[in-house]
Order: sequence, then C-alpha cells, then structure tokens
Amino acid sequence: WVVLATYMMADAYFAVFHAFFDNPQTRQSPVGFVSDIAASFEHHHRFPIDVVFSNHVGQSDSLGLIWTAMPLLGSLLSILINGRRLPPQIHLAAFSWMLFVDLGQFNHVCMHKRTHGVPIPP
Repeated sequence: WVVLATYMMADAYFAVFHAFFDNPQTRQSPVGFVSDIAASFEHHHRFPIDVVFSNHVGQSDSLGLIWTAMPLLGSLLSILINGRRLPPQIHLAAFSWMLFVDLGQFNHVCMHKRTHGVPIPP
C-alpha cells in the first residue's frame, strides 16, 4: 500500500507542479526562486525540444536527495530522543517517491522525444 500511495502522491505532485508553474501569475511572483522556476518552466513549454537535449531528469536530483535524507535524519533524531526508529514504511515511501519522480521525469523526456521524432532508447 505504501508504494501505491507514493505513486499516487507523485502523480498528484506532477499535476499540481504543472498547474502552479504554468500559471501566468506565478511567473510574476515577487519570490525570486519561484519566478525563476516558472520562467524555466515556460521556456520548456515554448521550446519543448530543449528537454531532449538537457538533463531534465537530473533537475529533480536535489529534491530526491532531500526526500531520501529527511527520513534518515528523522530516524536518527527519533533514536536520540525516543530510543526508537521511525517505521520502515516511511523509508519505503521516501525511496519510492524518489524513484517515481525520476521515472515521471524520464517518461516526460521520452514523450518529448517521441513527439519530435527523436529515437527513444530501448
């Protein structure tokens, strides 16, 4: 159930991410990094072939690292404070999240390749 729930969360994350960063008001955000991400996202929609030639999957590496590191840090703190580890489902969810986000990014790149006639590796 943990892996299925994580898959559904990752799918919902992509939907919310697209809806938020594809909004014209987001591009005019006074928060610098938000408007930067929105501008990059808009570039991706204007020139979708660029996704094929950039490290689109690698853009989520820092997010994946955070999602993997947080449960490990939480487990360490839980051991120090309570003398107990966090449930293994939390670690499974973090690892599944990282895999599903990377898989979603990879799938996105493959669909751009297919749309623009670029061969997709087997």
